[in-house]
Formats: sequence, structure tokens, C-alpha cells
Amino acid sequence: MPFRIAIDGPAASGKSTVAKAVAKKIGFLYLDTGALYRAMAYAIRQANIPPKEKVLQQFCSSCDLEIRYIEGEQHVFLEKEDISLFLKDEEIGNFASQISTFSCIRQALFDLQRKTGEKNNIIADGRDIGTCIFPDAELKIYLTAKTSVRALRRQKELGLKEPLEEIEENLRKRDRRDKSREIAPLKQAFDAIYLDSSELSREEIIEQIIQYYHQRKGI
Repeated sequence: MPFRIAIDGPAASGKSTVAKAVAKKIGFLYLDTGALYRAMAYAIRQANIPPKEKVLQQFCSSCDLEIRYIEGEQHVFLEKEDISLFLKDEEIGNFASQISTFSCIRQALFDLQRKTGEKNNIIADGRDIGTCIFPDAELKIYLTAKTSVRALRRQKELGLKEPLEEIEENLRKRDRRDKSREIAPLKQAFDAIYLDSSELSREEIIEQIIQYYHQRKGI
């Protein structure tokens, strides 16, 4: 039976970096669900479609998104084209947060995510993994950090030239939007382990999650 590790948390809390590293160390596939929302955001921008429910419903019904694993790394394909390299853009990330409030977007990606976790040992990160996508995950982590710490990490990760204060304010806005949306808001699952990474190094966070995994597996 597949073992699923769900990591939820706010933007720039280190979810993706940590999840990728843990996946490699324990031999799991890494499911970057945020990349799927960014891929949908990218597709909508490319098609020049307004973010309105009825228009998006029609678009989602015909949008061809696919996850492939190439040498163990997740790639997202749109209409058979690998668009993975275009999904780190900060503007696309902000737009992805906006469109994620639409039920048709979430439904379109729900099955894609669930199917990936049905046959594989996976570690997935996002905003609603432990609450909506894999509510029965064998291990759930809620990974967070102080907003100032997350802003600094985002600046370094993406090489942003914007002032740190501006990045921090943008993160606060995303947090409010993610936590207040009606559909699948960002929140800690009742059975998730709370992990604040503000004072921890990346290596310490990785080892802590692996310890939790070993405890659940009885290793």
C-alpha cells in the first residue's frame, strides 16, 4: 500500500525544497502540487482568458495538463509541451494563488493529484494536501515560518530585486487570500504535526521529517 506524506504551509515556508530532499533520501516520488496550479495559471495567461468562473470552466474541460517523472524529477506538460521551466516566475505564482479560489480549477487538478498518489509512495506539498487531497495521508506536516524569514528566503531563492519589505507584504497578502478563500483554505489539518522552520536549517528540517516518517513506519 502506498505511503503518502502531506506537507502543507504558507508560501515560501520551504515546503518544496524540503519535500524534494526528503523524497530523494527515502526513495519517494515528489508531487509538487503548487506547480500544477502555476501550470494552470500559465496556461490561462497564454490563452489570454479572463479569470471568470464560466469561462474557466470551459477552459478546464479542454486543458491538457499531464505529470511525468523524468529521471525521478516531476515535469508538467501542457498540450504535450514541457513547461516546467516557466513555472518559477513570481507573477505566475501570484496569479496561481488568485485562480486557486475557483472551484473549477481545484476540481480539474484534484483527480490528477489523487491518481498520482494512488499507486506511488509520494511526498506532496501545497496548501490543502492534508485537508483535501490526501486527508488519509499516513504522515501530515504543517510547515511554516515567520513572514520575515519567508520573505528573505523567497528573495534569495528567486533572486528578486524588490525590497524585502515589498516581498514580505506580498506574502502577507497571499497568506490572507489562501487562508480566507471559501474553497479548500490553507489551514493545519487536525492530525498534522506543526513544524516552525524559522530557527532551523534546511538540513535540520529534512532530518526532522525523516524521523517522523521512520516513527510512523516503525523503523
